[in-house]
Amino acid sequence: FFTVVVLVSGVLLLLVVLPFTFIRFFYGPWVEAQERHRLPRRLPSDVSGHVIITGNDEVAVELIDRLVTRGTDYCVVEPDPVKADQLLSKGIRVVIGDLDSRETFEGLRVKQARLVLCNREDTTNTNTTLTVREVSKNVPVVGLVEREDSVDILELSGCSQVLPLKVRLAETLANRASSGVGKVDVLGNFM
Repeated sequence: FFTVVVLVSGVLLLLVVLPFTFIRFFYGPWVEAQERHRLPRRLPSDVSGHVIITGNDEVAVELIDRLVTRGTDYCVVEPDPVKADQLLSKGIRVVIGDLDSRETFEGLRVKQARLVLCNREDTTNTNTTLTVREVSKNVPVVGLVEREDSVDILELSGCSQVLPLKVRLAETLANRASSGVGKVDVLGNFM
């Protein structure tokens, strides 16, 4: 009975615990470090007049399409190496770095940038704007806000322009829904 217990526990140790420990504490961090070194952390020194985008969302995708059409350089900043690798595999120019790190924006050559678009959640946009303002006082910073209450905070943190897109979209839809005039347009007759 003792031999069977030792044999079963040994098999579990060799086939489950040791491989899990090796992958979790040795192989996983090594692969992540290799990924980080593969992803760019800064832009080349000849880049200027570019647009820095702090997140990849629907607005960023449309903006990137327009920038590419016009021949304007851009880069997306992504702190997560896995997401950065996915963006890179899609052909999007990405730089890995923390959004609240001065070194990230110095590596992005923010002083030579045409524009910085902060399109993450409101608190992250505020921190990013403050960090950008530490590096450059002149670069235009556009912040997208989710809540109208955050407009003042982003303006105080240094945003050149604050756009509450959801509020403007809601106002536009409300204006279209309630035209204020009670007239009917006849489209056709059914007989």
